[in-house]
Amino acid sequence: MKLRNRSLGILIVMVMAFFSSSSLCAYTPPQQKNTKKAAPTSKTNANKGGKKTVKNVKAKPKQETSADVKQKQEATQKEIRQTEQQIKDNERSIKKGLNDLGRLEGDISLSKQKIETSTAKLARLNGEISTLQAAISTNEKELNRLREEYLKAVKKMRVARKQKSNLAFVFASENFNQALRRMRYLHQFSEWKDRQTAAIEGKTAELKKQQSALASARSEQDLTLRQQQKEQSSLQQQYVKQDAIVADLRKNGEALKSHLSKKQAEANQLKSRIAALIAEEQRKAEEERRRKEQARIEAERKAEAARLAKEKAAREAAEKAAKEKAAKEEQARLLAEKRAASKAAAKAAEEEQARLAKAEREKAKKTTVEKNENNPKASSKNSGDYAEARRRNSRSTTPAPTPSTKNNQTATSAPKASGSVAAAGNFAGMKGSLPRPVSGAFRITSRFGRQSLPDLPDVVYDNPGIDAETAAGAAALSVYQGKVSGVYMIPGYHTVVIVNHGNYYTVYGNIANPSVKVGDAVNAGQRLGALASDEDDRGHSSIHFEVWRNREKLNPLEWIR
Repeated sequence: MKLRNRSLGILIVMVMAFFSSSSLCAYTPPQQKNTKKAAPTSKTNANKGGKKTVKNVKAKPKQETSADVKQKQEATQKEIRQTEQQIKDNERSIKKGLNDLGRLEGDISLSKQKIETSTAKLARLNGEISTLQAAISTNEKELNRLREEYLKAVKKMRVARKQKSNLAFVFASENFNQALRRMRYLHQFSEWKDRQTAAIEGKTAELKKQQSALASARSEQDLTLRQQQKEQSSLQQQYVKQDAIVADLRKNGEALKSHLSKKQAEANQLKSRIAALIAEEQRKAEEERRRKEQARIEAERKAEAARLAKEKAAREAAEKAAKEKAAKEEQARLLAEKRAASKAAAKAAEEEQARLAKAEREKAKKTTVEKNENNPKASSKNSGDYAEARRRNSRSTTPAPTPSTKNNQTATSAPKASGSVAAAGNFAGMKGSLPRPVSGAFRITSRFGRQSLPDLPDVVYDNPGIDAETAAGAAALSVYQGKVSGVYMIPGYHTVVIVNHGNYYTVYGNIANPSVKVGDAVNAGQRLGALASDEDDRGHSSIHFEVWRNREKLNPLEWIR
């Protein structure tokens, strides 16, 4: 508010200076009339006519020169430059404060995670220490019991042997059976001693192992406690720094709101551009799907029409073949009937001829007999005629050849449909395991979603992705294979590259020199371009990274490892 009032005051001064200089250069105000009577003076001047005149004394106003106007203009310009420089300094300070605040929030979150991890580790170590202490106490009691039993048994054995050696103890038996019992007892006692000694040694080794584990756990506990105290101290220092940054930002509340409003407008412009690109790609994909669906339906229709035409042709060919076969069979039947009739007629004719010939023969024979009886010489001639008649009757006709039929075979072949399945990337299955979108250092300065500053709940910035500080000269890298869908110049984000991964999209902002173009296929880890250096700190760069599922924004931190 102070800056706004000061700028307004400077503007008013400039306008007044402009009008004052213009009026002084173009117009001189007239002298006002003195309504008062002039006071008489002691000195009088006589004219030639003898008249006296009175001299009137009047003060003239001081006239402003062009040098004064120029000096005022230079002063006004100087104040304007100072105001502009102060605005730039405030903008730079706010930007730096927001970046520092974002880094501190990341450090604070990391410190809290470390403290939670160390607290859980301490709880686990305390449990282990308690368990080890209880086990050590139990093992010490068991070891003491074993040792006491061993000592009692050894003392009792010594009393029983009466300070004799084992051999003397056996030979001191009253009879052979007692000697055998003593030998068996000595053997059993020796085995028991070995077992008891082994049990004592095992318990002792186990106790030493547990004591060593206890010492190691306590040492680790001390180290974890020191680390936790260090992290807590660091966390307190981070909170102090955070409070200081928030206090500085609170001093420039209006400028902070203006900066975040501008930043939000740039983010909204980027979001609108991304949403429009995704909507356009989805529209094209839907059109392509419909086109392919129509092409498939048309191909199926044509295939069905071709199948029906083929079936009709096959059916007509079968009907034609059946008709031709029926006609041939009818012709064959008629021919067979004709042949049968001809054969029957021929047979009847032959029978008639045979009958007539027989009658003729009988008649001729009878005549011959009669003639032979009257003329013996004619018998030889009649016998020749009889033989000739028999040759004529024995002649036969050859049947006409029967026509042959042909079998037509048709073969049909069904076309094989082959389909190709396009290999699609499994971007959804990479959630939580995608690589970082840059090479080298990667430090979060602004997280995803609506972010409100501590103690400034009304100052809110809705980040569609994440912003991270990187090393100077770092390059943006594709986190997964895909196709470049867009390369845009967006105010506040330099060049933005959008990569399509099917139903998912990744966005890379603040690229100074892109090395890809629309339509390029990229692989995981491929360079997309060099990042722009920070205007206020040339030793660092920053990247803006987003993940979208169709038109839905996702938290990138849930996708990268």
